[in-house]
Amino acid sequence: MRQGRVIYDHFLLSVVCATALLFTPPGYAGPFGLDFRPDLTEEEFNALDPACGFGCYRSFTLTKARCNSPWGSDWNCGTNRAGAINDELTPFYNEKVIGPDGFTYFHTIIGDPTLADTDFLQETYIRTGSAPSSNSQAATASNGDQFNAQSNPMGDSSQSGSGTAAITKTIVRQAIGDLDSNGDCIAGASVCQQFIKSELDGKPRIEQSYDLPDMYALFSMDMTTKSYDDGTAIDSTSVTNVLELKGPNAPEESANFDMANDAQITDLTGGAYTWTPGAGDGASGTWQYNGGSGLDPSTGINWSNFYDSCQNDLWTFQGNAAMGTRSDC
Repeated sequence: MRQGRVIYDHFLLSVVCATALLFTPPGYAGPFGLDFRPDLTEEEFNALDPACGFGCYRSFTLTKARCNSPWGSDWNCGTNRAGAINDELTPFYNEKVIGPDGFTYFHTIIGDPTLADTDFLQETYIRTGSAPSSNSQAATASNGDQFNAQSNPMGDSSQSGSGTAAITKTIVRQAIGDLDSNGDCIAGASVCQQFIKSELDGKPRIEQSYDLPDMYALFSMDMTTKSYDDGTAIDSTSVTNVLELKGPNAPEESANFDMANDAQITDLTGGAYTWTPGAGDGASGTWQYNGGSGLDPSTGINWSNFYDSCQNDLWTFQGNAAMGTRSDC
């Protein structure tokens, strides 16, 4: 278990799950940079908690961690558990910054945009909480009260914090697929899925595209004009849904579909949900889906589906050993 990964489990996973692990499109806008780059200079990063060494992650004043990162040498990347496997290779960067609204945020970057073969990037800003947890961990606007790499990150959200983040105190950008160094889809990308939540009280925009030898598909849904207390659905101008079959086996008729022109009946429900903050910092708020039940990210997700033993070894939770270890890969 790397100390930097402790921050990932507690501060990052909680907000990502609250936004349903979606993806980010190019052309984002908002007060936060969201460029998969640090906000602080090297000098400013070094000035954060200069005396904080091993075990610093247990302090409410935790401000930084940097592991396998292109932006400097490792910091807070050790382990405090006997027998822990210390070979986690995921690029990880965490800094504590003042946001454009004057509040303090943990700014976290997962992945390395400088690598030519990067296919996953994630960036979050999560507002710091008003008080540390009972274990003296640095707090954010999410729940969770135990060291998540030692407790079960796939278990009870009251321990892991997964899915509990105050969504109006978080900013998220995530990109998956064929990416350039800015995290945007490259031209002609075979697969690219993106998500952007660039405003604190603005819902996200989602985009998925596939450009394969026998198929082209593009789906996008822009909910950025909706706040989290607005339960009305978006209109058809905010959705793109296109499918094109191509190649020698494509049918001559009905090979293409464009929702804007070809849909006989359109019933849009995108954006028709609200979020009501919980007590205190707003964590563990209530999601309400208009017209039916929906996902509760703190209870409605089977986290074992996200566990890849080739990427995350036993430092995540010793009880996951039955699901495989890195040595099995």
